[in-house]
Amino acid sequence: MRKLFTFLCAALMSVGMWAEPITVTWNSADIPTDGSGNSFTKDGVTITCGGIDWDYPDFSGNGTFTTDLGNFTKIEVTADMCDMSGDGWSWDENTPNMTWTGNAASVSFGGGMYIISSIVFTIEPAAEPEPLFEISYEDKWLKVNPTDGEGQYFVFVEDKEYYDNRYIQYDQPTMQGYMDFVVGKVFGMSAQSNFVFSGEKDIDPDPIYHTWYDNDHLLINHDYVAFVFKIANDARTSDIEYLILTYEGEPEARAIEHVALNVKQAKKVVVDGQLYIVRDGKLFNLTGAQVK
Repeated sequence: MRKLFTFLCAALMSVGMWAEPITVTWNSADIPTDGSGNSFTKDGVTITCGGIDWDYPDFSGNGTFTTDLGNFTKIEVTADMCDMSGDGWSWDENTPNMTWTGNAASVSFGGGMYIISSIVFTIEPAAEPEPLFEISYEDKWLKVNPTDGEGQYFVFVEDKEYYDNRYIQYDQPTMQGYMDFVVGKVFGMSAQSNFVFSGEKDIDPDPIYHTWYDNDHLLINHDYVAFVFKIANDARTSDIEYLILTYEGEPEARAIEHVALNVKQAKKVVVDGQLYIVRDGKLFNLTGAQVK
């Protein structure tokens, strides 16, 4: 049968070992003269220190640079005067400037830097974690396989146009905020059996959408987004992974799965709402025909 695969989002792609370093530059003009407090953040980098004189600017009284972008490999401070101390800091020859080198997401310093012209941060990007799920849309089934094979996961199907118009972004904070809302609503109306799965599954996406939107069903040749994430104790426990798919219509009758066929005596079993007979390790329908 023809297989239709849609693309996985960039969030599922690993940055990889050849990712280009990130450069973040703070110029003196970037530091507001009307700032307040003892911390400053710009472009994913934060300094927290004993005191900030926003007019000059000065960072002093010991402090720490932190980032969630990855690991610092170099910090170059250009200022009228520097007296930082600590592991990794060194003077630039014949200048008042200082440079830190190393590999860390947090860099501390003693002392301070005064009348700053610029601070340039070189950052090695953090590698994206391996995806928790293999997700594809194949033969009209939404196929989900947790890579660790453990625990329960939540699947939610949303109209892509609706999501794009309302939320726009597919970053973790945006998706997590929406999915946390959805999880709360689903468990609040005791409908989790339609959304929560475990193990490798071929899932009909329409009942998920239908349950959430009551009488609405998926439209053929329309784009949807399937959001998948780990869940435990009625709450999300992982980042969101997602797949954009074009709905192809109702899948064929679900394959018979996980039926024990090693029973010697005949017995009745129900698989996906259908009654079958198991006899001598073989499966038969009610007309007596063997089911392959």
